[in-house]
Amino acid sequence: MREKAFYRGGKKYAAGIALFLGVLLFFQPADASGIPREIRNINTEINRIPYVSDLKNCGEKDCFRGIDFFLRHGGDCEDYALVKARNLAMTGNFSYRQMRLVRGHITAGKHKGEAHAVLEVKDGEKEYWLDNLHDEVTEQPVNFEILR
Repeated sequence: MREKAFYRGGKKYAAGIALFLGVLLFFQPADASGIPREIRNINTEINRIPYVSDLKNCGEKDCFRGIDFFLRHGGDCEDYALVKARNLAMTGNFSYRQMRLVRGHITAGKHKGEAHAVLEVKDGEKEYWLDNLHDEVTEQPVNFEILR
């Protein structure tokens, strides 16, 4: 009987440890690349949400119906950048003053010439670029020309 109780407690304990380790790994400062892990994780997780144009989602050229709508129905590049900024701010390690939505054009690939938006995050002397077209966070924009 004692083994059975330990087994049940063991499952709960193991689940708690797994949750703790998941949170701990999510908020580790950086890896060998030097890019803060939370920036990489948030970029990758949000990029899993399907891209859907505003025209298809809302019947308008440009719209943002909120984070819950984006999480359920997907969105365009601006929506990805806004949700990433909010999630980074919620970690408590980044302020909105460190972030900006950057508009430009794609310079290569099948979407060459199309308007695009990405999130730039400044962390000290470093800049990180979060793009829904790339899971890798980079220190320079990739295939992207900033509108000036």
